[in-house]
Amino acid sequence: MQNCGNDVTRPALWLNGITEDIIPKGIIASGNLFGTGASRVGLRIDNMSNLLIGNQTVVGANITLEDVSGMRATGSGGDNYCIYLNGVSNTTIDKVDLNSTIGFTGWGIRIDNSYLHSNITVKNCKNY
Repeated sequence: MQNCGNDVTRPALWLNGITEDIIPKGIIASGNLFGTGASRVGLRIDNMSNLLIGNQTVVGANITLEDVSGMRATGSGGDNYCIYLNGVSNTTIDKVDLNSTIGFTGWGIRIDNSYLHSNITVKNCKNY
């Protein structure tokens, strides 16, 4: 997934509406590589809930973004995001390193929710 993720409508990895009744245990993702030159949006998640997103030390994570995954080299080119959550509930982002390796970029994490979605926790993350 390197050198892709041109914008919010074409992220490197886009997960939409995956639930445990569609795929057993919902989503389990790890070992993916992001980033490099043109990576503007690394991960976009729409219409999902009950997720744990963390680095390699977070036990039980649905989505693991290892410190060496290249996520730190996404969000380039202004108004772009390393992680973009849209319509997501009951989700925690824990210990994800978004400290840019490519200088000042866009946003580390963007959360776009309506009143129907809540309970988002971001903790122990690096985003300088």
